Amino acid sequence: MDKPFIGAMNRKITIIEKAIIRTSTGSEKTTEETICEPYAAMKDNSGSEDIEGKVIHLINRSYTIRANADVKSKGTKLIVIDDDKRFEIVHIKEIGKTHLEILCRNYE
Repeated sequence: MDKPFIGAMNRKITIIEKAIIRTSTGSEKTTEETICEPYAAMKDNSGSEDIEGKVIHLINRSYTIRANADVKSKGTKLIVIDDDKRFEIVHIKEIGKTHLEILCRNYE
């Protein structure tokens, strides 16, 4: 994917990181920390159904955002939230020095 036109970056997404923290009692608790909330250009790459006893929808998407050092360095440890749907990041690809393409998938 080439750099998108600014008008194509019309979806506001949230990129979060799951972190495990210790509470005052010493137990572990999983929290979600927002890394950034960029505008992105979305592209549906594919979608399919897998029938092995149940129907699973697999959605593959890519989002193009402006370059962000935190997103680039943490990569596949992050989660993309778009329209209340969560996507696991599979790969992050640099587009020049100004944009990142985030390849992700979601099982429903």
